[in-house]
Amino acid sequence: MPEGRRRHKRDSKADKKGRALQPAQAQMLLAECDADAENEREADPELKLVILLGLLAGLRRGEIFALQFSEIDWEKDLIHVRRNLFWRYGKHHELTEDQPSFVIYTPKSDKSMRDVDLSPTLKDVLWSRYMEMQMEGKTGLIFQTKAGTPLDPKNVYNRSFRPAVERARKKAEKNEDKAAMQAFDGLRLHDLRHTFGSWKVAQGEDIIYVAAQMGHARPSITADIYSHLLEKRRPHAAAKTDDFLFGNVAVAEVAFPQRGTGHGPSSSASVIIHHIYLTFFGVRLVPHFGHTGRSSAKTLFQSADPSTWKEPPFRPSSE
Repeated sequence: MPEGRRRHKRDSKADKKGRALQPAQAQMLLAECDADAENEREADPELKLVILLGLLAGLRRGEIFALQFSEIDWEKDLIHVRRNLFWRYGKHHELTEDQPSFVIYTPKSDKSMRDVDLSPTLKDVLWSRYMEMQMEGKTGLIFQTKAGTPLDPKNVYNRSFRPAVERARKKAEKNEDKAAMQAFDGLRLHDLRHTFGSWKVAQGEDIIYVAAQMGHARPSITADIYSHLLEKRRPHAAAKTDDFLFGNVAVAEVAFPQRGTGHGPSSSASVIIHHIYLTFFGVRLVPHFGHTGRSSAKTLFQSADPSTWKEPPFRPSSE
């Protein structure tokens, strides 16, 4: 760590909510994967793809490094998440010489085994990677060593991801961008997944869809993690309710059948009548019932503003 700079201790409560990058900050990080002639740094397309799989697909770290090309559906634009990578570190994992230090396994949760929508940009980058590996005669894992074994996520983090994050943080510091400095300080690979979820919620996707894409066991988990991003107030929603009740266009009250009475036109006829009135007269039809419970035979045109009433596009001939 550079001298004179103290890394802020991450708040455990904040970690549970996750850290999300802003789009401009994500662009800064991706730019650090490109070649830099001034600093004699070569491009790192492998790291760029790792970052994009987190940002645009929301994959977990183990899911990224266990992913195979056979799990990409190029025609339907889907990533079939079916496997996870677990690297056996530490004293609690005593391995014999013939035992690999990693395990690729099928998740126990049905929700973790999911299909993630493949974005156009991510599809292009994955396809480029696929073609390169085909030319090299490689198949199987998207990220692999020369021996064909999975990459160690910890090594990728220490050797590639963390240096790229630190370069982005230094540029933010040089530009006095405090928000970016804070975002990059201690950024983890898993934060890219949180960024994916945050962006999906921010762009208005429903919680059930986001939960399914991220592989959460329950939508309530997604709602709890990203509740701080959900809109607390929606004035436009209140205005829509006004429109639904009173309408800014003319509303016609016509005779509709009361359920079980047998009075009035059939339900299918009611739908047709409603469509005709909406198309040619620009009005909506709503049921109107009299005090007797039977459908009223009258038709009323109501609007808060009569100037919004629409005349029929034609008038029947009186002849």
